[in-house]
Amino acid sequence: MPNTAPEAKSPPKTGQNPSKAPQNGAKITGEKNDLQKNGGTPVSVAVGVLRQGDRVLLEKRPDDAHQGGLWAFPGGKVEAGETPVEALVREFREETGLETGGWQPLIDIPWEYGDRSVHLRVFQTGQFFGTPHPHAAADLEWYALDALTQLAMPPANRGIVAALRLPQRVAITGHFTSPETLYEQVLGLLNQGHRLILWRAPWLSRGEYMTHARQLLDLVHRHGAQLLLHGDPTLLNSLPAADGVHLPARFLPYLSERRWLPVDKWLGVSCHSLSELRQAAVGQVDYAFLSPIHSTISHPHAVPLGWEQAAVWVRQVPMPVYALGGVGEAEVAQARAQGFQGVAGISAWWPECQT
Repeated sequence: MPNTAPEAKSPPKTGQNPSKAPQNGAKITGEKNDLQKNGGTPVSVAVGVLRQGDRVLLEKRPDDAHQGGLWAFPGGKVEAGETPVEALVREFREETGLETGGWQPLIDIPWEYGDRSVHLRVFQTGQFFGTPHPHAAADLEWYALDALTQLAMPPANRGIVAALRLPQRVAITGHFTSPETLYEQVLGLLNQGHRLILWRAPWLSRGEYMTHARQLLDLVHRHGAQLLLHGDPTLLNSLPAADGVHLPARFLPYLSERRWLPVDKWLGVSCHSLSELRQAAVGQVDYAFLSPIHSTISHPHAVPLGWEQAAVWVRQVPMPVYALGGVGEAEVAQARAQGFQGVAGISAWWPECQT
């Protein structure tokens, strides 16, 4: 569909820390003010991410509305007899004056709202016709993806924003025979198109690990990609230019509702059960790994979850989750269909594992 849109805006200077945005006693976004108790059954809410390149359309909620004054993705309650996509087409027509199509699933966000539960069914598309005009919202604006973390948004939007900004693949480094081999193999990952690389080498001393980390960070950034550190969260103190840190599951008990990492840094954690995924969600992480999906040589005694069980768990947490363990490029589409952000892996892409 043809589309028209103005230039994306930078975040408004509100003087407010986005991590302390007003919540109005709620933990939900995108719904109408007429949400009612539903006998314990989650209320289904359709949320739409309308994209134009690296920009997305946001609405500013009226000051007297629920979540008033915050920027949010348009959407609303799925009415009886509607599918989520039909609800989005209707909501965008009513709220923005746009005709939309081609909606594709992005992420599901379960969220608690006072004495009721809701289920955000989030979709995205770049197909629309017309020029957006605010009908019910206080304002409509296009924002660049990189600006979203600085906006005052409802807390349930964190998972949506992370899903938009994260890639579908995370390449994890494996064993290497020499520093030169390490850098060559990471360069190979970059040349294959990988844009998020987890530097993992638990067998190295901290000093050796950080020496290689500095070299890898320069290499990865020169190719427009991002590098995650692995292990101790204090590693970021030694290399603050790194793009984030991924924590082993043993750090889950130390996470809290108060996020200690800046919003422009990725915080991830490894999980192996539904209880660990829920603990990660409370700990304000941006994403999680869930493993093992299948049996692996590296963890032969771990009981594989399988796609069916893993998919049930993933849809119960409000953040992107990557499938890990015996998965690779061939499983990306299946992972997406099961509700995952994508896949993470070592052996799928690391040359020495493949040989």
